[in-house]
Amino acid sequence: MKLPVKAALVGLSIGVADVLVNHYGPEDDFSGAMWVLFTPFPLGMLLAWVTRLPLWGLVAAVAPFPMFLLYGWISATPFGVELDSWLGRLELLTTGVATYLVTALVASEMRRSGTLRGHMDAENAGKR
Repeated sequence: MKLPVKAALVGLSIGVADVLVNHYGPEDDFSGAMWVLFTPFPLGMLLAWVTRLPLWGLVAAVAPFPMFLLYGWISATPFGVELDSWLGRLELLTTGVATYLVTALVASEMRRSGTLRGHMDAENAGKR
């Protein structure tokens, strides 16, 4: 399976898990928010490892942050809707897919080039 498909499936799984936790989780706001915020980390680690994403630990540790920032930004715009509606759930699923996809592609490029410093040195070597 190709990298973009694997990353999109991991992001979709994280989004589905967050939607399910929000819908069927604890009734009080604080506990529900904590479950929604912390579910992507262990689940992302497991799914990224199982699907063998490049630099899976980095992808699983970094991707939830832009996911929640992007979802928060979308929710704050006039086009954003509450998570209790189907459109709000679709927004969360879409942000999960997009952020895991972009994070995995960046990690793949980092792994392919070695390190960022090595990549930059290789580019500058041709200019000398």
